[in-house]
Amino acid sequence: MFTGIIRASGKVIDKQDGASVKFVISIPDDFKASAGDSISCNGVCLTVDKTSEGKFEANVMDETLKKSNLDDLQIGGVVNLEPAAKLGESLDGHIVQGHVDVASKVLKVQKNPNGSVVTISFPVENNNLVVEKGSICVEGVSLTAFDVSDGKFSVSLVDFTLQNTNAKYWDVGQKLNLEFDILGKYVAKILSK
Repeated sequence: MFTGIIRASGKVIDKQDGASVKFVISIPDDFKASAGDSISCNGVCLTVDKTSEGKFEANVMDETLKKSNLDDLQIGGVVNLEPAAKLGESLDGHIVQGHVDVASKVLKVQKNPNGSVVTISFPVENNNLVVEKGSICVEGVSLTAFDVSDGKFSVSLVDFTLQNTNAKYWDVGQKLNLEFDILGKYVAKILSK
């Protein structure tokens, strides 16, 4: 489980195709990773396969590649990183599983003196999962949705988020990983019966 509070940025330093795609991602010196750890990478929970000085390796299966934008990542791409939450830590964001529901496109980026407002599309069949002032995870970042309408919503990005995540690179047409709020998904499932 994660919180959607990004703790570091890494870079893709190698990407190898095969039965699964293997990523090698750089990490800062103060970011701890060990084999078997779960790390959120752009909102996708990946299991660390192995580590070495300043980097870790993780394999990504087809289902994850189909649901997320990880296949679009290129060498040099910036990745939002968050280690798994530990029991007893502060839950600063919201409950995030690292299970991306869909990769959707940026419709608009509006910069302002205090940050940016980004409008993002999502499949209209998920309208019941995105609520005004509700939590949504975008590229692993816990954000608040507003101006929600059929198949789109907006999020505000403060300067701190822009400076400390890959949100500063989000642009029109880019695919972003979305994870809808897990509580909303359970409520929608119960109400659908």
